[in-house]
Amino acid sequence: MKHIFIINPKSGNKKALTLIPLIKSSFSDIQDEYEILITKYPGHGTELSRKYCQDDKARLYAVGGDGTINEVLNAVAEQKCSMGIIPAGSGNDFFRTIYYDNNDINITSVGFDADVLKIALKLKRYPLIHGSFLYLVGAIITSIGYKCKHYELTIDGKKLSGDYLMITAANGRYYGGGMSPTPKADPQDGMLDICLISKISNFKILRFMNLFIKGTHGIEKEVSFYRAKNLTIHSESEITLNIDGELFFIREAVFELIPSGVKIVRPN
Repeated sequence: MKHIFIINPKSGNKKALTLIPLIKSSFSDIQDEYEILITKYPGHGTELSRKYCQDDKARLYAVGGDGTINEVLNAVAEQKCSMGIIPAGSGNDFFRTIYYDNNDINITSVGFDADVLKIALKLKRYPLIHGSFLYLVGAIITSIGYKCKHYELTIDGKKLSGDYLMITAANGRYYGGGMSPTPKADPQDGMLDICLISKISNFKILRFMNLFIKGTHGIEKEVSFYRAKNLTIHSESEITLNIDGELFFIREAVFELIPSGVKIVRPN
């Protein structure tokens, strides 16, 4: 077996880099070959991983947060290699789902929470603001004068349109350091769990986000859940798309679940 460690040097306040000596010492008594690769820019993890994907004797480890995992997953999906995860990010939500709940984008979203993430990334420079509190502060700032956007959706062929506060599509249960927009999502069931939140008043946003953080937002009338294999989101104007903590600016996004697409390695 050849072990390839893809390390994001910025993950978790450079926590990922501190694991390099541990990785090296772990192989002092193991004959297997290993290699440590450091990413240098967004998307580099995908590029580095593709070199090894066709080798069924290769095991790639994403060492970082959810963004690093997403990059490696983009390379290894439906390939011969296997994948392991060493959590070294700030949230580690995908790891939480896979290893704690026995259960692979993890979660993607557009709308309010993606806009909150833009603010939260700026707030990260302040060490006392982190985790769910970071998201809450970002939500307070974003809610001031917030305007819901109009989207056109296609969910397994069914067309919907309207003004939505937020749309999430999930294969896992957690994001944002432990929040659960789709509490019943199961990465092994071959389905995307979709949460649609219709337009609500600015006055109600903060109360709603408190429920959202706790994962109890499903009791609100503006919330609806769907399960599907395909989802298309379209907007006439540019929207912010959050994919596992990475931001993209697009007008249309298409999501398709690949059943049994990745061989995930779990420790005993």
